Amino acid sequence: MIRLKYLLVGLLLVLTACATGSKTDGLTVSFEEFQKILEPRSMVLLEGKDTLLVNIAMPGDKYPKVYRYRITEKKFTEEYDHGQTISQITEDRTGKNIYLLIDDNGDENYKIYTYDPNTKKTTLLFGKKGFKSYPINSDESGKSLFIVSNYENKAVYSIYKMDMATKKMERVSDGKTNLAGGLVSLDGTKIAAARYLSNNENQVFVIDTDKKTTTPMFKKKNSVFHPSFFDSNSKSLYGTTDYKRDRTGCASIPLNKPNHVYYKVEKKDRDISCGYGEWSKLYFLHEIYKGRTELKLFRKMWTQSVEIPQLLQNQSVSMVAFDRTNNQMILKFTAANNPGSLYKFDTKTLKTAHVMDLNKSKIPMADLAVSEDFEYKSFDGMKIHGILIAKPEWKTSGKKYPLVIWPHGGPDSFERHSYRSWFQYLALNGFVVYAPNYRGSAGYGKKFETLNDKDWGGAHIKDLVSARQAVEQLPWVDEKNAFIFGGSFGGYSTLATATFQPDAFKAAVGVVAIGNLFTFMKSIPPDEAWQTEFKREMGDPVKDKKLYTDRSPFFHVDKIQIPLQIYQAENDVRTVKAEMDTFVAELRKKGKPVEYTVLKDVGHGLERPESRKQIMEGTVKFFKSMIR
Repeated sequence: MIRLKYLLVGLLLVLTACATGSKTDGLTVSFEEFQKILEPRSMVLLEGKDTLLVNIAMPGDKYPKVYRYRITEKKFTEEYDHGQTISQITEDRTGKNIYLLIDDNGDENYKIYTYDPNTKKTTLLFGKKGFKSYPINSDESGKSLFIVSNYENKAVYSIYKMDMATKKMERVSDGKTNLAGGLVSLDGTKIAAARYLSNNENQVFVIDTDKKTTTPMFKKKNSVFHPSFFDSNSKSLYGTTDYKRDRTGCASIPLNKPNHVYYKVEKKDRDISCGYGEWSKLYFLHEIYKGRTELKLFRKMWTQSVEIPQLLQNQSVSMVAFDRTNNQMILKFTAANNPGSLYKFDTKTLKTAHVMDLNKSKIPMADLAVSEDFEYKSFDGMKIHGILIAKPEWKTSGKKYPLVIWPHGGPDSFERHSYRSWFQYLALNGFVVYAPNYRGSAGYGKKFETLNDKDWGGAHIKDLVSARQAVEQLPWVDEKNAFIFGGSFGGYSTLATATFQPDAFKAAVGVVAIGNLFTFMKSIPPDEAWQTEFKREMGDPVKDKKLYTDRSPFFHVDKIQIPLQIYQAENDVRTVKAEMDTFVAELRKKGKPVEYTVLKDVGHGLERPESRKQIMEGTVKFFKSMIR
């Protein structure tokens, strides 16, 4: 499935704290002040100019724009305003062509615009209303750009080659196989592309862009291979795979030996992904375990390691921009209690230099909560790991603090030891946050990740209840005031918990949630990747009608006993407004307490700061009103 990873950034208002008991003792700060903790969505580094173009919503903005940041001057200036959300800024392989991805207020049907930083003007390069298009990469000359789009068939994503001189496009894939992105060779003659049957199974093909022929490269039952890079002579394809393994590792497939997988780096206790920076000439590994991601750099393929500065070693890289002219990279490092800092990295000398801290507010870094590992045994004895977020001083304060359980979205995702505005906002308002990576989460092995397949609303909901029972044993957690709050699949998990475990929490907040599995299955995109993934996750709506009915909160609203607060994005194409309108109407018909807010001009990613403000302010006020 095409995994569009949304940065659900909470740009937040922190309310006045109460100094006693389990009420709150957080920090008082205005929304405008909290918004000065900057969270860029994407960025590019202009060639040879020591200047960043940053896609971000600055304090006071209604939606994300493009800003120019001059590194030597340490100053942001507004660069380009499209009149609506700019979803991403990116560039081609040459670094000379810059593109903006823009949809229609969150409908995810992206169009590709070229952007000229000299004239500050955009030109529509490609895009059709109601269809999605996005660039993959160019060849090394920049003369050809490769694009993925479903404009010929909404149910099939194909790969196209655009001549940048004439702007003419030709399809290079067969038009029948649904392909998720691709990896373009330097000369542009080969593309490695994947057909996803689910998050846990794909097929990989190598397309000859001149001959327009397709060669199957990887096809293994219940296994994936994510292409990362071609070797220097394009004789082997390298990538991340879980073939015959529970964990992912780095492996290669010789192009003349399709389906022959050779592991290069693997470990039994963690997932490993690998890559190569063709301009930095550095190889890298990401090691993922227990919510942590460790970056390792190498001069040669997994040898001659590059030392990362000590102060950055416990942080994660979440964004990278390149200046090929000066052999420099800008990296964004973050940690759970650090919204991020940008550093310049010279790929030749291997030296780093601080560029800026993203906390521009008056909120001291010391006031941000920290994360720690917390593991518990669930109802059936299974060990569940999660991330506990709280201020260190709470443990010895002699007070008790209310608890919020956060079920993550995905569904095949997981929470990490990384900065989350949602969590920091709640903590600043005096709430302990626990984010369990319950069964079905990624990052703990393939077997664990598939445990909730065809069990939505089942064991993973009991994991959430067990999480509350475990965390409330901590002497500084208020066992009488526990709440649940989640979005997307986490929103489904929230509503399912309120329905099937009605006395487990005091109140619940669901954001872009799912209430009816039947209508959800009808609303998701028609392409194969989405359809097969969710049938594997949820079952077939016809064959598994009873399961859908049993696990849909909509059909069991009589069981709900606690107050609900629900937020729905107006233009959401995944969890659609019509479904939630019907669910809320049923709740009100049965006399259930529910507050319902429709968020204007946003989609599933909640792109506008005002929407996040509504959610975060509303959630804290709602939970605080329940504390007794």
